[in-house]
Amino acid sequence: MIDRETLERAAQATGCAYRWSDHLECIMLQRDEGYTDGCWLPDVNSSDALTLAVDLGLSIEPYPYNSTPKHSVIVKQRRGGDVLREGNPTEVIEQYGDDPVAATRRAIVRSAALVGQGQ
Repeated sequence: MIDRETLERAAQATGCAYRWSDHLECIMLQRDEGYTDGCWLPDVNSSDALTLAVDLGLSIEPYPYNSTPKHSVIVKQRRGGDVLREGNPTEVIEQYGDDPVAATRRAIVRSAALVGQGQ
């Protein structure tokens, strides 16, 4: 489970205004004219996670690259000097465990939080 602080940093990375809803215990993002009608839950909603990854230009790569079975996912925001995968402060590695999709969502949120932390 992703904590509130990590979700807030990920929301900050989107560039949208956001607020925490105590009643719903989630983040509400402001898009266009007002806040979204529902909770923004990229840690449990695959659509929110994918939108977050696309908005931030995050790459999602299963690991290991050249063999199967895959056991982890690597998520990071591509940067200019990222050819050798060295020194990228947004890189997150998450092991699949029992649920590769949930692990991928968690990695997206954690990487986005690192993007938001650097802003």
